[in-house]
Amino acid sequence: LAELGKVQNGKRVSAFMRKAPYHFGWDWGPRLVTSGIWRPVVLQFWNGPKIESSFIEQQEILDDAKFLAKTRIYSPEDKTAQLEIRVNDSLVASKKVSLKKGKQDIQVPFEISNPKLWWPNGMGEQFLYRVSVSLFSENSISKNQQKIGIRTVELIQHPDSIGTSFYFKVNGIPTFAKGVNYIPQDVFLPRVSKQKYRHLLESAAGANMNMIRVWGGGIYEDDYFYELCDSLGLMVWQDFMFACSMYPKDKGLISSISAEAIDNVVRLRNHPSIVLWCGNNEVLSAWKRWGWEEQNKQTQSEEIADLLWSAYDTIFHHILPSAVKKGAPKALYWSASPSSSSGVKSSNSSGDMHYWGVWWGAEPFLAYEKELPRFMSEYGFQSFPCISTIEQFTNQEDRDVYSRVMQSHQRSSIGNKTIEEYLLGDYRPPKDFKSFVYVSQLLQAYGIKIGAHAHRRNRHRCMGSLYWQLNDCWPVASWSSIDYYGNWKPLHYQIKKAFANCIVSYERKQDSAAIYIVSDSLQKISGQLKVCSYDFSANTLHTKFKEIEVKSNSSQLFLTVSLKDFFPDNNTKAYLETEFIVGKKTVASGLFFPSKTSDLALEKPTFEFSVEKKNSKEYIVVLQSNTLAKNVFLSLDQDHFFSDNYFDLTAKEIKKVSVKTTQEYSLEKVQKQLNIISLIDTY
Repeated sequence: LAELGKVQNGKRVSAFMRKAPYHFGWDWGPRLVTSGIWRPVVLQFWNGPKIESSFIEQQEILDDAKFLAKTRIYSPEDKTAQLEIRVNDSLVASKKVSLKKGKQDIQVPFEISNPKLWWPNGMGEQFLYRVSVSLFSENSISKNQQKIGIRTVELIQHPDSIGTSFYFKVNGIPTFAKGVNYIPQDVFLPRVSKQKYRHLLESAAGANMNMIRVWGGGIYEDDYFYELCDSLGLMVWQDFMFACSMYPKDKGLISSISAEAIDNVVRLRNHPSIVLWCGNNEVLSAWKRWGWEEQNKQTQSEEIADLLWSAYDTIFHHILPSAVKKGAPKALYWSASPSSSSGVKSSNSSGDMHYWGVWWGAEPFLAYEKELPRFMSEYGFQSFPCISTIEQFTNQEDRDVYSRVMQSHQRSSIGNKTIEEYLLGDYRPPKDFKSFVYVSQLLQAYGIKIGAHAHRRNRHRCMGSLYWQLNDCWPVASWSSIDYYGNWKPLHYQIKKAFANCIVSYERKQDSAAIYIVSDSLQKISGQLKVCSYDFSANTLHTKFKEIEVKSNSSQLFLTVSLKDFFPDNNTKAYLETEFIVGKKTVASGLFFPSKTSDLALEKPTFEFSVEKKNSKEYIVVLQSNTLAKNVFLSLDQDHFFSDNYFDLTAKEIKKVSVKTTQEYSLEKVQKQLNIISLIDTY
């Protein structure tokens, strides 16, 4: 019972070795089982006492922040040495130590006055202190340096009227987790450069995310990954590397797992970004909900089933939490994702949930508004990668959804058929392959927006929204919002808006629309709500104003409007726009369409645009349309990045979008290459 991809001769083998599970194949990746040393090998020499590790353990935060520097030292002989602690080069503690031959642990307390806190992205600064621990002995010096952030993190699980809460409290503030699941960036791991790490994680933070879940079927990531998360304010939900498999209990494997866990906890424990260690991905679900327990009893024996469960209990209830307790005593541990507070299986009244009724269960996107757990740690929908990526692995004759090449780059057993079925429920049939790819991406963005908004609107119940998935490990149709070559799909642009600090969110009722303002601001905001309906030429149909006060860290229903009042005539040629205006600035806005996208009576837009040069690699595109242009897609021939894309452009709007290029462009070249299409061009 192991990997989700294709297997060799009917045998699944990944559970018997400690190697990245995804290498054995998954429903978004190929089976390419690599071997060999893939991280740098370092040969170290020393001739005196040596610092092996240093843990800067936070004790308490008052007017001063108190720490305990726990340092493991190896000495080749009995010796006297001096241990010094410096914070940002200032000496804060010094201690004379008598070393014995061998390993020993030395603890030195120190304080940081008037500490600056580390905050998640969007809540404040990610202030980091540089702490160095130095050991001086005769003619030798050993040094260990860490960057730390000062913060408190609690996982709040309190009984309430719904069941049991599940949310993170950071520096005393209940924090809604806005984020994503992350998989390794390549099948061949040494190909992942620092540039790729930076682009991907900056894209996550740039889309207003504050949490990233390192999924348990991949790897314990490179130090640089966590350093970036520290600096970008991305809280890390860190799975141990166990996913969708039951594991044997032989002594050799258990010993290896224990060493692996301790090694990684010790390596990563100083990172302020890591807020939770989680035992496994979907192993408990597979055993209790997918039928694996009964399957093993029927095909093997009750004895084998008992042995497998005993191994589960040993690994996830004893070995892993013990490793966390030993290496980082105050760190949080959650035994399985998903699971309920009782630790048995996932439910929507406690713990975290992976909801796959949409996609695997063929439920409509609106099911996201009904299936509201305490913390949604997985949900998602597939789309194809960007057309420029597809052109990298296809010839012209391959560009058909059901061609051999395209199907080999679709690893889900229900993938292309499911995309097509959902697409035809909400959009008109695309006229060609290129249009199908584009509309599949719009469909994905549309569906996940419904989920993200539902979670945020219902923050009294659900305090986390982590969609599946951020990235790909090869060019493939998948659930990602950024494809293998780093291109933002429409989903990533959409999630940037859905995860903004303050949003307008609609809940569709039968004959009305409920209008919410959701704010993650730590301050209350007073302003005016302006609600207008327009036809596609931007003629006003109906208007309503309301003075409101938005509480801090809240979701509030401010208005429910009758669709008959705002759309007296043809619903297929009109839309609703809500703006939250503070002073003269629009803080949040959003559009609502009373008709399905496939029913909209769109007209072919006429675009007027100009291009302004900011520098040789950045330009500003100024764009207008004579009618509503749905899902406007801007592109150039070569590598580029638009600050916004796939957006709805109304006839009353002047839209400014910046475009950055990897190569120097002339103004004339940008003007000539700029390509503009919208949804109506796909049918």
